[in-house]
Amino acid sequence: MYKFLLCWRYLLSRYIALASVISVMLGVATMIVVNAVMLGFTTEMQDRIHGILSDVIFESRSIDGFPDAEWHMEKIMQVAGDKIEGLTPTVVVPAMMSFQTGLNGEVASRPIELVGIDELTQSKVSQVAAYLQHAENRRQISFDLRESGYDILSQGDPDKAILRNDLRHAGWVYRRTSVAEVEKLRRQIREEEERLREQHAALQAAPPTEAGTGDGVTDGITDGVTDAATGAADPGNSPENPSENPFAVAPSKTDAENVFDPAKEQHTGAIIGIALSQYFRGDVTDPATGESRIGDSLALIPGDDITLTIPMTEIPPKLRHDRFTVVDLYESKMMEYDSRLVFVPIQKLQDLRGMVDPRTGRRMVTQILIKAKPGVNLNELRDVLQVNFPSHTYNVKTWADVQETLLAAVFMEVSILNVLLFLIIAVAG
Repeated sequence: MYKFLLCWRYLLSRYIALASVISVMLGVATMIVVNAVMLGFTTEMQDRIHGILSDVIFESRSIDGFPDAEWHMEKIMQVAGDKIEGLTPTVVVPAMMSFQTGLNGEVASRPIELVGIDELTQSKVSQVAAYLQHAENRRQISFDLRESGYDILSQGDPDKAILRNDLRHAGWVYRRTSVAEVEKLRRQIREEEERLREQHAALQAAPPTEAGTGDGVTDGITDGVTDAATGAADPGNSPENPSENPFAVAPSKTDAENVFDPAKEQHTGAIIGIALSQYFRGDVTDPATGESRIGDSLALIPGDDITLTIPMTEIPPKLRHDRFTVVDLYESKMMEYDSRLVFVPIQKLQDLRGMVDPRTGRRMVTQILIKAKPGVNLNELRDVLQVNFPSHTYNVKTWADVQETLLAAVFMEVSILNVLLFLIIAVAG
């Protein structure tokens, strides 16, 4: 007890010493808090990156990939099967996504990284399914459009969740409604065209008037309709004269049977990063509570169609495009991935790129994602695989190798903060 009293009397008589003790206490507390915050941030970031990339990535150095994924997976299991829990083939290729936006149908394009995945085995090696916006897709990835039921609030703390009113009616409900609105607009256009034709026919049946006495506006409309009618009746534009119209398609008896009905059918499904579909993020009104909160305005939701343009496996590479239907949105809360990744069925991507051997039917892939068993040293697994496969053809790396620069920057930031806090404590002492 007397020691405490002596210290207290000493500190009261020497305010500088008391201030130094308090400064050291605050400095140590600050270091503990800052280290805890940075450690939490680093752990969360590593978990998200790790969940997206899987433990080990076995990839081709060529964008064309390597053939016979089944043989390669068998070879990998022979080399390190005791350390591996799961495998799945993927195809990764740079591509371009295009879609219509705005009231006038302007086309917007985004550079993306297109990933072909096997929906049955992808969840065994990564956590892609956990970042989807439909509960059924989080249980099992599917490229079929759901009727409805997409999350209108982002995952996480409900009080801080992002509101997305656009997803309230996403799915087949939205797709059927959109098709009905488009058909209504087309019907109005056809009715207006029919009205103009009747007006033109009435003007043609009327007795001729003297030159220069007609209404300029009526004459302009009449001329326009006449030109359109003449163009439609021009035999040079008919299927019987294809040399004059190279883009004309001859009618087929089976056309009615092959017509794509967007109200009942979908294109091949695609899962897009949520940042690719965002217009903006700002304050919106929650219709359920009437309160203002942070929300997203989305340009693309499940049920919309997009066009993907990809390079084929030819030299020089040619481009090929196809239509896809958005079936879900992907949100990992890592902007690098949410603004770049689009997932499609691996078989569809292989067919589009020509990654199927026509003689044997064997398919090519660019990557094999590997899930290691708990407790396995990933660096050792990487080195074992790299030794058994030629390095000039294959590249093996861990998830940490892929994001080595980012992780090194974070660790450097933590180290610098520790040095600065130590200097603060030293000065206070």
